[in-house]
Formats: sequence, structure tokens, C-alpha cells
Amino acid sequence: MSGSISPGGSSAASPLSSPKTSQAPAPAAAGAAAPPAATSSASPLSNAAANDTVGTVLAAIATSLSDAIRTLMFADKRQWGPDEFEQTRALEEALDEAKRDFQAMSRLVNGQFFYERDRNSKSVEELRNLNTRFSFHGQNFKDWSRAGGPINPTWVLETVALRRDLHRTQCRAACRIFATGPGPARCLGAFQVQRRQRELQGLVAPTAAPGSASSGRRESTRTKKDDDGVESIGMLSPGAATAIDLEQGVAVSHAPNQPRHQQMLSPQLKPGFLMSPPPGKGGGAHSPNGNNSAGQQNEQLQPPQAQPASPPPQGPQATPFGLEALVPECNAIGGFEKFGDRDVAFACDYCDGFLVWEDLDRMPSRTRNLEQQLQHPSTANGGYGYYGGYPDWQAEALSVSTGEPKCVVFAPVAIANHLPPDNGDWRARVMCPYCDEYTYFEQGEEGGETRYAQDEEGLLGLIEFQEHLEWYHGAGLLPMPTMPTKKTNCAVM
Repeated sequence: MSGSISPGGSSAASPLSSPKTSQAPAPAAAGAAAPPAATSSASPLSNAAANDTVGTVLAAIATSLSDAIRTLMFADKRQWGPDEFEQTRALEEALDEAKRDFQAMSRLVNGQFFYERDRNSKSVEELRNLNTRFSFHGQNFKDWSRAGGPINPTWVLETVALRRDLHRTQCRAACRIFATGPGPARCLGAFQVQRRQRELQGLVAPTAAPGSASSGRRESTRTKKDDDGVESIGMLSPGAATAIDLEQGVAVSHAPNQPRHQQMLSPQLKPGFLMSPPPGKGGGAHSPNGNNSAGQQNEQLQPPQAQPASPPPQGPQATPFGLEALVPECNAIGGFEKFGDRDVAFACDYCDGFLVWEDLDRMPSRTRNLEQQLQHPSTANGGYGYYGGYPDWQAEALSVSTGEPKCVVFAPVAIANHLPPDNGDWRARVMCPYCDEYTYFEQGEEGGETRYAQDEEGLLGLIEFQEHLEWYHGAGLLPMPTMPTKKTNCAVM
């Protein structure tokens, strides 16, 4: 009658059991206690799986990589060839990239706390599958170290594939955290490209007057806050601000992360900053009009005078902060690949969405405005750039079907404004960066409301996005349709 201990470690006489159950014979009690024993033995594993987070699974993956590297480091290297050293280098690079991605994703989602303790079911499940693959991959090296002989040269390809999958999995996990926040509707990868564009814009934007037509035309009424909490203006092509800066002939010299008020005054406040006087003016020891150093000091203390406006420079350096500067950032968040026989697609690592350019031979790396500057320097200001009053979004490529030049949307413009695909879809939507400023007043029964002209869902794809740009944002002078020629053998006339 003194309750015996079951194999599961619990007393047979429990408050939830009946008196008959507690006084049952020993075999029956053992048989009745068997299912709880199996449940209790599996409960630690189930609890550990239920408590998994992104940080814990990533730590397990890092342990598998470290064990594989340690196995190779303690192996006998006297008979090693290039395959063994290449395998060791591939494992070390995979571990280093995983660490860099973990630190980078933590900054993107506002801190390591949110990223490491994320419990999103999709993110954790993807990382668990990767952890299993990394465990089996590390077991191969343990078996090889016991058996000896040359290493399997195909294992390095598996390491590279696992490294790529781990990078994309971490990007998708960070994108899911980013989508739950109050930030913009764009993809996290698009947000990085757009932030880089705003950084390039900030280098030359203070030179333009806030109320001028050239700067106010593309200003967005929607202000957003970046990671530092500073309100920044919406999409504005760096080519516009650069054109304003070059037209005014102002030389800006500063660091990218320096505050704007210090950026404007850095040439005047920097110690030892010397500006050579123009030819024919005194102040220097070798100038024809003076040979004392007092004139040079007085000239340094004088406030800088406005220089006369000079024409913008010609050649490839005419727009140093144009859209071409965003190409490395686009390659960092995804990659281009052939899509079928005639198309080119961009696959985003963060949202796993695709942007497809149809009937394209290869992706152009320069806008049409820059191509015109390189081919015809004398007419660089007219046509398609901000000098002509239109956004610089066009690029010229070759068609696969006809082999003739065709106009396409420049890749950084679409990548910086794409949205994550809907559930069950694979094609990413695109938002127009130039429609953020357009609003209209909708009158209702109880007054009115100001609405934005662009829908939050964006456009369906690149074809619709290009049609929207050509119709609403002036792609320059479109070719006129050709009239039919007069024929002598016309049956009607």
C-alpha cells in the first residue's frame, strides 16, 4: 500500500488515479505506467525543440563547423594534397561568413536581442534542416580521419552549397523580423540599397536650396526614419543632386559618416588645410604679386567667396554618385541568373523573390544617360537625365529575339524598390519611387482626406513598372510612328 515507484520515476498512487488503479497488481501497474515513461523520456527532446530559437540553432551549426575544422587540423598532414587544403579553407570561410552574417543581420533588425531570440517557425525549421545537413557533413570528416586516404574532392562543393544556403537562410530570417516592424513595406534587401542611395545623396544634397525647383521637384512628402532616428527624404536619384553640385561648381570634401553641418565647414575648420591661391593673386612666397606669409594667412582667414558657375565636366566622371554606384550593393543582396532561354532574373536573398527582365541578352551596367555622356560628351545634358527634367531610370540592352537595342529599367532602380512576393507567389512586386510625392484630395461626406496616388501593393512586375515609368515619368522623346508610304498599285485608291 505504500505507493511503489514506477519506471518513469513517479509514484503509482497519484492524485489523478483511482484507488483501484493504485491497488492493482504489479504487472498491471507496470503496464499502465509504461506510456508515461516513454513520454517522460522524450519530453526533454521535445522541450529542447520547442525552445529552439534562431540563435540556438545557429550556435549548433557553428559547433558542427568548428568540429569539422578541428578534425582536419588534428589530422596527419604528411600525405595531404591540394584537395585537403582546399577543403579546410572552404570550411573556415563558411564559418567566417556565418559569423559576419550573424553580426550584420543583428544590426539590420535593431539589435542582436531580437535576431538571436527570434522564434519564427519558418526560420527555425529552415535552420534545423540546415543543422542536420551540417551534422552529416561533419560526420564525413570524422569517418575520413579514422579510415585515412585521400579526401573526397566533391565534399568541398557540398561545403560551398551549404555555405550559400546558410547565408540565404539567415537573410530570410532577418527579413521576416523586418516585415513585422513598423518600417517601410519594401524588402529588407531593397531597404539596404535604398539606404545606400540616400547616403550617396547626402554627400551632395546640402548644396541645393531646399525651395529650389531642381531640388523640390523630386522631394517626397513621406519622410522616413533611418536606423539613427534621423528623418530622411524619400527616393531621390543621386544624379540629380550631383548635377546641382556640378552646376554650382562647389567642391565638397568630407567623410561619408560626418554630420552635414561639419561636412559643409570641413574645408574651413580642418587644421592645416591650405588652398592654393588663384594665379595672379598675392599671398604666397612664389606668387608674382607678393612674397610674404602674412598675405597667405589673411587670405586663409577670409571667408570663402562664391566661385563663378562652371559647366559640368564631361566624361565618365560627370556623375560620380549616379545609379551605377548602387551596382555593388545590388550584387550583395542577391544575384543575377539566366531565366529560361531569353530572360534574365534577379533573385533576392532576403525575400526569395524574383525580378524578371524578359527578352534580354545581358544585364546593362550603365544607364542610358551615362552612355550618352561617354559617346557624345557635347550633348550629355540633353535627353534622358535629370538635366532634361526626367528621372534617370533607363538602360539600353540588346534583345535576344531581334538583336536590336531596347529600353529596359535599370536594375538598381527596380531592386531598390521591390516588395516581398505574396504567399504562394515567386515574383516580387515593385513600387514606383517617383510617385511618393503625388497626392490627391478625396472628398467625402464628412470632409476630405489626402491620399497617395500609389497603391501600397505596388505594381505586379517589371513590365507594368516600365509601362508606368514611360507613361507617367517621361522617358524622353518617344519615336513617332511611321506613316505608310504611298503605293502605286493600291486597289482602293
